[in-house]
Parts: sequence; C-alpha cells; structure tokens
Amino acid sequence: IRCLATPDKCALVGEKLYLINSISTDEGFTNPVEVPDGYIANALPIPRPKGKILYVKLRDNPGDVNTVVLPVVTAQ
Repeated sequence: IRCLATPDKCALVGEKLYLINSISTDEGFTNPVEVPDGYIANALPIPRPKGKILYVKLRDNPGDVNTVVLPVVTAQ
C-alpha cells in the first residue's frame, strides 16, 4: 500500500488485482472498493487503512472475508 501525505489517498499496488472482488478498511464492508471485471492496472485507489489491516473478498469466493496485513508506505 502506498499512501500520499494527504489523509485519505492510498493505492494498493501489485499484480493480478483482478482476482479481488472488493476491498474494505473495515470488517463490515461499510464503504468497499469494488474491483471492476477485467481490471488490468497494477494499482487500485483505496482509502487509507485503519492500522495495517485490509479486508478482502476474492472474486472466486466473495462470501468469505479475508484479512491482509500489508506495509503502509507514506510518501514524503
């Protein structure tokens, strides 16, 4: 996860992000980020996580919620 100095601007950076159905910063998926079908970019805009945990639903099983702990890098 790469975050700008502004409070809410972050991006999940990686490969094969199209495997993700949705991402949330809270377990209840209050305001999830939906990943469009066929998404091929290597970065996805997301809100700044609360702590270092993201909640992820994968495309092949969107009923299960997975937790992911990732480093947050703040740009200077």
